[in-house]
Amino acid sequence: INNNTIKNAPSNGIYVNTKSSASSINSNTIKSAGKYGIDVEGAGATTISSNKISNSKSNGIFIFNGSNVKKTIKSNTIKSVGKYGIGVDTKAKVTTIEKNNISSPKASGIYVRNKSVVKNIKSNTISSPKKYGIGLDHATVNLIQSNKITKPSQNGINVYVSTAKKIYSNKISKGKKFGIGIYSCKHKPKLKKNSIKSCKKGKIEK
Repeated sequence: INNNTIKNAPSNGIYVNTKSSASSINSNTIKSAGKYGIDVEGAGATTISSNKISNSKSNGIFIFNGSNVKKTIKSNTIKSVGKYGIGVDTKAKVTTIEKNNISSPKASGIYVRNKSVVKNIKSNTISSPKKYGIGLDHATVNLIQSNKITKPSQNGINVYVSTAKKIYSNKISKGKKFGIGIYSCKHKPKLKKNSIKSCKKGKIEK
């Protein structure tokens, strides 16, 4: 599903539904969708890349309900969406979320929750999220690395009742709470070489 321009869709801009699959969802422009910009629900995809998504009423990209993105969600530009920039929810799987530019989402930039698994979240740029830059809630992520997060309204990276094995070399600045928050986790992540500047509550809470 490539090279389309979609404006003012009443629901989802692009929708891949139960038991179907899309090899690639690339280089689409989606403006002002009534729900999600791109929704993969109970389905499969290989790559979701180089899409431009703005002003969706809910998530920019939503991977949901057991869906599996086998390679990457990469190099997407997501602006001013109504909830998460990229949401991974309810037993969904993604190999890598990388090099996305997410600005001014009404909730978190990237959010992984409800028994979902992501191998790598790396080299994303997230600015002015109204909640977390990157949030995990009852989820598993192997590596969170080299992300740049500026002006989050809450913690830059927030890990709650989740497994995040490695949090390395992220740059977090000008947050209204902590740079990194680790809460109610059985296995504490390894934290290395993170740069945290000008976060009002402090660098790390755990």
